[in-house]
Amino acid sequence: MTAHLLILYPVPKDTAKFDRAYREEHLPYAGPRLVGATGVTTKRVVGPAFAPPPYHLMSDVSFPTVDALKACAASESGKEALAHAASISSGGAHAHGRDRSRLNGALFVDDGVGVQGATRRLRRSCDGPLSGSNSTTIQ
Repeated sequence: MTAHLLILYPVPKDTAKFDRAYREEHLPYAGPRLVGATGVTTKRVVGPAFAPPPYHLMSDVSFPTVDALKACAASESGKEALAHAASISSGGAHAHGRDRSRLNGALFVDDGVGVQGATRRLRRSCDGPLSGSNSTTIQ
């Protein structure tokens, strides 16, 4: 089963500057350091409809297994990639309320937890374009 590292970037102080740093600095820097990753998809967060979005970007780094994801996250190169992500982020506080890494979170997700049907139903119910969505896939 595929595993995912989800990284939530808070809304930056200067979105144009952050977007440029993410695209031109972080992706070229982090990509080669994420050993074992099979792809990265980044999406701009555009909602909820009733309030400003809580995050600016959400990156999904895919791995073939949870063990491969954990090995990457524990490696020096994986730690360097996550540290670089934090260094370009100028948004809100860390997930634990401290402004140490300036990322709102990095989550490990396993596709093999038995919710595949629910995910498919959610995708069917949410089909359609989202205004302002932005996706980058790197293989």
